[in-house]
Amino acid sequence: MFFPAIIVSSGPWLPLWMAEVTRVLDEKGVAAAILLSLAGVALRAYAPQHQMATEEHVKNGKLTPDEARRQVRFLEISSTVVTLLGVAVLVFVLYDLAQ
Repeated sequence: MFFPAIIVSSGPWLPLWMAEVTRVLDEKGVAAAILLSLAGVALRAYAPQHQMATEEHVKNGKLTPDEARRQVRFLEISSTVVTLLGVAVLVFVLYDLAQ
């Protein structure tokens, strides 16, 4: 089988597009990881304001207490997941750069 875009690196034969993907992960992967981590931190910082807003909506009768609890729990879980995802992407990219 003929692959016109084959390059030789220090390791095994790689298709050219795979070499380009790893180069993109070097630059954009770090930026994506930082943005994900910052988004998680921002969500965590917004959580107390959101909790107060949902408490006000419960007092006004716009939300039930169960709905408010679900919203607050979702924001807490999503902020943690986004932060950990950013850290995981950063570790993956740094591990890829180290090799």
